[in-house]
Amino acid sequence: MDPGSKFTAQEGKIIEPEATTLEGLALTRAIKTDHGVQVLLRDVTVTLEPGRIVGVTGPSGSGKSTLLRVLLGLDLRSAGEIRFDGATVGDADWPTVRRAAPMVRQDPGAPPTSAMDLLSDAMAWNASAPTGAGADAFRRHLHDLGLDAAHADRPGPELSGGESRRLRTALAAALSPRFLVLDEPSAGLDAATSRRLASWLRVRADDGVGVLLASHDEALLARCAHHLIVLYDGVMHAEGAPAEIIPGAVAAAREEGGE
Repeated sequence: MDPGSKFTAQEGKIIEPEATTLEGLALTRAIKTDHGVQVLLRDVTVTLEPGRIVGVTGPSGSGKSTLLRVLLGLDLRSAGEIRFDGATVGDADWPTVRRAAPMVRQDPGAPPTSAMDLLSDAMAWNASAPTGAGADAFRRHLHDLGLDAAHADRPGPELSGGESRRLRTALAAALSPRFLVLDEPSAGLDAATSRRLASWLRVRADDGVGVLLASHDEALLARCAHHLIVLYDGVMHAEGAPAEIIPGAVAAAREEGGE
């Protein structure tokens, strides 16, 4: 076996390594308002790598969601560079980037169709998804996130916000992406379900998936993140290991057996 190859136990096959980084370098976003120019994000750098969970935290309005959206080209940047596989991302590259790094928003909305219908559409859109992606993987992720198969057949309006986010997270993971980008994934979840989410994210990282998640949930970040970025007024205020940034939350996670 090539030393760079990876064996995936769940799919029972060897996959060759792919170029593996998504980088946002000195990202800045500013918008014009009636009162002048408002800077939402200023000179923030983030790097996603396989098997690594990067958490982004900070108060409301600090730029967490903006960072995620700018990194995926969903919001325009005023300055900075985005690189995928070491190459600068151009306008024609965004569909490829978004297939490799699907984003689950904090408010994903309530589609009128069921998740199984959404999965069929997503598989058609992402024709390059590996063979192991599909309904079986989707149901497995649903179970691991504390939902059952019945949720997959329910119309979106019948799901709570937390159920809808977990369902869409399972849907994104079922496509075997290289990265997952999650905005407040534990919002509305009780403590036990949040711990389950943290464990699931760690398994995804162990499988080689890179994760970027924005969250107010210090306990979640303490349990699963490898690296933490703290934003304040759109500026990186601090970064480092969770134990350095939120030691109290890390200690609490250890006491609860969350690691």
